[in-house]
Amino acid sequence: MGQAQSKECHVDRLRCWGNTHTLFDNITYGIRHGDGAAVPMVDGVNIAGSLKQLCAITASSFNGVFRNVYGEGLFRLGYVNGAATVSFEDCQLNFTPNHPGLPYPDFTLLGNAASFHGCMLRFYTGAKGMRLVLSGTDDRFDNGIMNEPPVAAAMGNCGYCPTPHFNNVVMYYSGGFLGSGNRGIATTTGLFSMGNGIGADPVYSGNMYLFRNPYSGVDLLYKFTYDNTYERTVQLSGTPVLHVDKSKWTAWFKLDNSTEANLLRPGDFILTAGMHCQDQFTSQIADAYPVGYIESIDHDIVHLRNLAYGIREGMKLSLIMDYYVYVNSPFTGDMAVGSNTLTNVQGMFPVVGDRLDMPMLPSGTYVTAIDTSAKTIHFSNANNSGRSFNDYTVVNGYPRIEMHSAYDLPALQHCSKTLLGGSDFYLYQSMGKSAPDPAWLLGPHYNARYKNLNTHIGGDTSLHKLKYTLIN
Repeated sequence: MGQAQSKECHVDRLRCWGNTHTLFDNITYGIRHGDGAAVPMVDGVNIAGSLKQLCAITASSFNGVFRNVYGEGLFRLGYVNGAATVSFEDCQLNFTPNHPGLPYPDFTLLGNAASFHGCMLRFYTGAKGMRLVLSGTDDRFDNGIMNEPPVAAAMGNCGYCPTPHFNNVVMYYSGGFLGSGNRGIATTTGLFSMGNGIGADPVYSGNMYLFRNPYSGVDLLYKFTYDNTYERTVQLSGTPVLHVDKSKWTAWFKLDNSTEANLLRPGDFILTAGMHCQDQFTSQIADAYPVGYIESIDHDIVHLRNLAYGIREGMKLSLIMDYYVYVNSPFTGDMAVGSNTLTNVQGMFPVVGDRLDMPMLPSGTYVTAIDTSAKTIHFSNANNSGRSFNDYTVVNGYPRIEMHSAYDLPALQHCSKTLLGGSDFYLYQSMGKSAPDPAWLLGPHYNARYKNLNTHIGGDTSLHKLKYTLIN
């Protein structure tokens, strides 16, 4: 790389088909002075074979761009940093398949101030659960494709650490979008679809859903607005010792608290915090550092596969399990103190293995069994909150819920409409048949606003009576 004032430096139609550590590096190599080294304008790269990382780039004073980069067998994207920013456009980056016996990268992307437009970033394997690790980034991803929601949380409880921005990023293997802003009206014949037509969306701050129930000649709109993120973390007790077999890239550790096995499942991703990155980035401390995937659990022994290549024998680490949640259809039920069973369930049942946002259960708790005839759902852990929950409405991500109609709550209940507890209900003046489009129901001019206190699925008040209060 030349010095930063050397503009208009192009790399066009480059081929890299051999074992290579780093393809573009203006940190280790290059002429520089106070404003750093140049960042090239790259257009057209074909990568096949074994490439450890695409970039080690700092854009100190002037930006750069990578267009139409096609890669197979890429271990990690690398390090991209600098106030001048770097953009990636229409790139297709396929990372090393995470089959058993292969190591996991210490990060997928490290640094900040990079933007991705229409890029595909995914593992070749079709297995669910493969996670890109975006460590300490405030990068932007617009459109494009990923395998699953990436790891973006700061494992060290860093409240000020930057997080990425996502807009309309498709989840290739699991369906759904990150940051889709799904604002279309969905007509439902029963309960909520809670998706965008392709798959269930990851809970993501800024996503909005509108659902219309126009049946029985009575319009009712539901509006869900999410202000939370798709990631949840489970901190394991103590600092377990890692026993490592790098010939197979596996490891095992013993839980300090054996009951925490009820928070973990095979396929979960284990991470840690505060570790230094590898290679020339040892001065960088990762906010999220991968350890490995859970292969199996034997009582209090946890076996890992695809061990991250910076993990060594005998390390004592603070371990954190990171998982994500999807938007779910609302349902309601009761849970007594000390019970692991939700009873009197009404609504759309989850499936075994689902993790639900329920405040009475420890993070990581999952569904172990369902019984639709008995109207019960069983969980891997019990209600440890010290109080019972009656008529609790389960909606992942804790969205703000609104209902809008020109009919009052008693009339809606009489027409077998689903009324959600904890929602704000907006009552409008009827516009008659001259206004069949329900969009006006979301307008600012309403007659009254109420807080609906109990949940009634399909208007069923057998569990709890209709109860609401006037807000204004």
